[in-house]
Amino acid sequence: EAVVKFLRENREHIGTLYSFSTAAVMPSTYKQIQKLAAENNITLSDREFHCRGSFLFMHRGHPDDKDLLRAGAFAKLILQKED
Repeated sequence: EAVVKFLRENREHIGTLYSFSTAAVMPSTYKQIQKLAAENNITLSDREFHCRGSFLFMHRGHPDDKDLLRAGAFAKLILQKED
């Protein structure tokens, strides 16, 4: 709900949207973000970062340090591309 509200209220200020997500069950949230981007006329990059997240007893400890390093590396790539 917070993501939907943010995109709707800020769509005119958003350039290219990149999907960063965690989920315990789903292998990706890209399709959901793609739908939200289309509804708000926002360009969505085809590149995404996704890693396991924890929920109850599933995938405890995730995102872990390795996941966070991968997320940081992905963010650096995006920022380098934007410069």
